[in-house]
Amino acid sequence: MIPICLFRWVLLLCLLFPCGAFFNYEVERRVVERVSDFMSGPMVVTSLLERFRKNGAFPHDLDVRDRDSFATLAYSLLNEYGFDMIYYGTEDGIFVGFNSEVWGTYREPVNSGYLIDQEPDMLKYYKACVNRNTGEEENCTIAAEAEYVACIDGCALEICGGPETCSEDDILCTRQQIRCPKYEIKQAMVEDAPSMGYVPRTYHCHTPTGVFSQQPGAILRDNGELGNCLYGDKATLVNRSLPGDYVYCGNNGEVCDNVFVGGFRSRDYDPRYRTWYKRTKAVQKPNWADPYTFFSNLDLGITYSAPFYTVDERTRQQIFRGVFAVDYTFADIGRFLQTSYGQNATTEEETYVVIYEAKYPHFMVASSTGRAATSKVLTEDPTQQCPDDASDRTPCEVRRVTMAELAGHPMDDILHTSYIHQVEQNHPRNLVPTKLSEDAAAGTPAYVSQSSFYDVSGDDDLQWIILVISPIERADNDALTVEDALFGLVCVIAGLGFFLCLLMFVSFYFKRHHRAVILTDWRFTSAFLLGCALLNLSSYTFLGENTSGTCLARMWTFHLLFAVTMSPLFVKTYRMYRLVGTAHRNPSIISNPQAVAMTLPVVLIQVIILTVFTIVDPPQPQDIILVEDSAVTQRVECASKSEAFDYAVLGYEAGLVVIGCVLAFITRNMDSGFGQSKELLFCIYNIAFIGLVVSVMRYAMDIDKTGEIILSTIGIFASTVFSSAAFVVPRIIQTQQEHRVVARRASNQPAAPQPAAKKKKEGRSVNFSENVDILDGDDQERAVTGWSAVELEEDAAEGMKRASSIGSVDDDDVWTQQNSVDQMKQVAMPDETWRSTDLSDPSRQSGSLLSASHQSDSQASPKKDRSAEEDEEYMTMEA
Repeated sequence: MIPICLFRWVLLLCLLFPCGAFFNYEVERRVVERVSDFMSGPMVVTSLLERFRKNGAFPHDLDVRDRDSFATLAYSLLNEYGFDMIYYGTEDGIFVGFNSEVWGTYREPVNSGYLIDQEPDMLKYYKACVNRNTGEEENCTIAAEAEYVACIDGCALEICGGPETCSEDDILCTRQQIRCPKYEIKQAMVEDAPSMGYVPRTYHCHTPTGVFSQQPGAILRDNGELGNCLYGDKATLVNRSLPGDYVYCGNNGEVCDNVFVGGFRSRDYDPRYRTWYKRTKAVQKPNWADPYTFFSNLDLGITYSAPFYTVDERTRQQIFRGVFAVDYTFADIGRFLQTSYGQNATTEEETYVVIYEAKYPHFMVASSTGRAATSKVLTEDPTQQCPDDASDRTPCEVRRVTMAELAGHPMDDILHTSYIHQVEQNHPRNLVPTKLSEDAAAGTPAYVSQSSFYDVSGDDDLQWIILVISPIERADNDALTVEDALFGLVCVIAGLGFFLCLLMFVSFYFKRHHRAVILTDWRFTSAFLLGCALLNLSSYTFLGENTSGTCLARMWTFHLLFAVTMSPLFVKTYRMYRLVGTAHRNPSIISNPQAVAMTLPVVLIQVIILTVFTIVDPPQPQDIILVEDSAVTQRVECASKSEAFDYAVLGYEAGLVVIGCVLAFITRNMDSGFGQSKELLFCIYNIAFIGLVVSVMRYAMDIDKTGEIILSTIGIFASTVFSSAAFVVPRIIQTQQEHRVVARRASNQPAAPQPAAKKKKEGRSVNFSENVDILDGDDQERAVTGWSAVELEEDAAEGMKRASSIGSVDDDDVWTQQNSVDQMKQVAMPDETWRSTDLSDPSRQSGSLLSASHQSDSQASPKKDRSAEEDEEYMTMEA
């Protein structure tokens, strides 16, 4: 009951200390929501543009006359949502848009691919190009194999969506059909390209309101301040005024010179052969394009496109007019993640977010660490970066980065390692722990990641994986240090256990010449008591940080001292077992030297186990990351690479205890006057019980490492102190009772004349160091054995009575009974044979008295006359 009571408050301690941190699933949910909100922006903007168009915000249905109106609105939306670009293109070739790099763009609704010599009206476009660096005028000559649009049948309308065929009277079906201008996309032949021109797409400076302009001091610069419109050399002012009858002027022969105002760059571009446009025209519904390289700046990104239509007022037919589009570069998504979850984020959680494509090879999209998802390299030499000031005809290409290629930067290593662990486990929904390196020192920060699939396009063409990575908070309960409140508790318990066991050892050792202690096999009992004291000191190795030295010290100290402590107890139990005779085995006596030799293999086997595993698989401080539901714990614990040591040492130590329990149970009915059979039984079973309780509580209950240390310390204290007390306390009490009995006998004996040379025996205490030659016969026996022959005879008779009533030896054990009679006679005779028997050897005392204890009442020697009070007290002492 005492050990059980001691464990109750340990359970309370275990409940007071949390076992780990909890992963904030709310972070992962918020990340997915914010990414989803960010990606829904283009859908909102295109819906707004369509609503503005239907409500008359663009009175000319987005032809060139609505260029400035759309530019102003697009610029406002761009500032609000932070897109890379908002624009639209139409079936006649118009292209108007605004970019986040503070420039607008415009293209006239005219087809490229014209022959310079044969179409003089197109010379105004042929002469409209400009050098982006110097501002010098250039000819807009088409490049070899460049694409251009050519009308078929004058760009007559044809069905391009909806029902393919409708009956003449099915008006509803006819209105559902979508018609588009008929044209084809061609490539300029190498031999024809020098004589062909294109209609340029021009990049314009603009004012803070979004109006194209080149007015000095009124131009919005990329730093947010007002300044001048400059060419690429950062010195030459843009001052373009090209008069001509452009479509923007009214398309009725009117001449104007503000079409290219503020234009600092020209490129060959037609929306009708761009991927985003052709895909939307084909599907006739809003969609996300696969990642591609943007034409204007070679940035990689994705485009959300939505078609818009016009209705023929006469036929009420639906005509495909063009496409609204919103661009996101991967850099835009990366800036969003950096702002939300990067180093400059306002959120308190230290969270890393990376987005990559679900399809192999898992190209990176963006991350909160700032790592770019692409790199621009020269086409001829991919090892060289493309210069920022490369001309339009500089052969550069975009190279994408896969998740497997992330390396070199500490934060990139976090992303890369988490990705590897996710792929190995096939992107599970549960948490996946991650260490930067399996060889990293214990205590190195660890992380836990969770992946979520995000369907960008609503189909399988564009699926992303959002990986949320959070650091695991290092557990502060994996070791007991001086700063911990429970550090002192362990010191007190271990010190108290050492002091109590040592005190009992000293008390027991100094009473080793007393009769009650002699019969206990005091040498081995003292060794066990001393081992218990030292075993309490092993609790101090549980304290401190988990280092290589402390891990090895804990392994050796506890297990070696356990073997040293258990070896005398185990041999003592086995010695008692051999003294018990049965029908199938004769009793035998194990001498002290033999018993000492038997303790050595017990310790030697433990030393061999410890040595082997110290060389092969020593315990080292290792990071233990436990993920249970939402509980995530990173601990530094002493652990081996395999569990072989645990099984080996547990099997050996448990085997010693189990065998000891069996032997103690067999000898449980041996006379309690010698050998301490009852104390052995309690001691072995106490150790087994406490060990079982501690093991069950450690492995079956949710107890952190601090609780395990407290539990182990209390277990060592309870098993050693209670077991030591079971051996020592009864013998100390019995010694005191013997002194009182001897003193009372001496006081009740009548005085008799004695020679002067003789000493009085009244109240005499036994001194084994006295010279027996100067004593009389009775005192000689007392000096050698601790009691006289008459007292031995009385004790043997009492033992026979108890043995007969208990029946620890079979009645038909003739050898034991006959041998007991012979030994009883020898015990009762104070001759040289008896004196030569060294009863200080407990094995010989126990062997003789054990046989004597099996006699019946008729075989007992007669007692000398003593008072009834003396008989009662003496019997109490013997029991």
